[in-house]
Amino acid sequence: LIGGGSGVLSKHPELRMPVKRIAIVLIGISLAAGISLVVLYALPLWVIVLLLFGNLLGWFYSAPPLRFSERGWGEACYVFAAGFLEPAVGHMAARHTLDARGLYFLAPLMMYALVSILNAEIPDLEADHAGGKHNWIERWGRSFGFRVSGALLLAASFYFFLIPLLFPGASIDGRVLGLLSLIPALAGLAGL
Repeated sequence: LIGGGSGVLSKHPELRMPVKRIAIVLIGISLAAGISLVVLYALPLWVIVLLLFGNLLGWFYSAPPLRFSERGWGEACYVFAAGFLEPAVGHMAARHTLDARGLYFLAPLMMYALVSILNAEIPDLEADHAGGKHNWIERWGRSFGFRVSGALLLAASFYFFLIPLLFPGASIDGRVLGLLSLIPALAGLAGL
């Protein structure tokens, strides 16, 4: 793997330029896909703004001068990009709008995104500490990460069970989603 505390780019600096070029190509593909969605499916122009913002957020997650991951903003960036932007743009592509049907899924998806980034940070504790990253796990330890992840997985499951109460008339049965969401929640609790 390249990234995620693996140290590959530090050990093999000759890979930095190819990795940078690949990242720039992927950003270009992302923006081209967004422009295609706007043109072909008459999505609002601000979809491109969201995609540009998401790509900049991803770039500056670790790139200078902002380096969000080193300044304690890594989790917030990841949750916003993976838990909000990606599903919101996907919902808009499918429904041509970001309506209540899409919004009521964003809260649990943001919880899952936070669990995802915490679980990526847990094995990298020592590398992140040595590399100067200031993330939640580096600050508060692995045990904190496991407890927060377990609590978030349970909260997401609980949220799904509450969908019929929070959003009367919702077209999705939250109880079914709640039962399915217990699978990762129980797996996370078993790991805890």
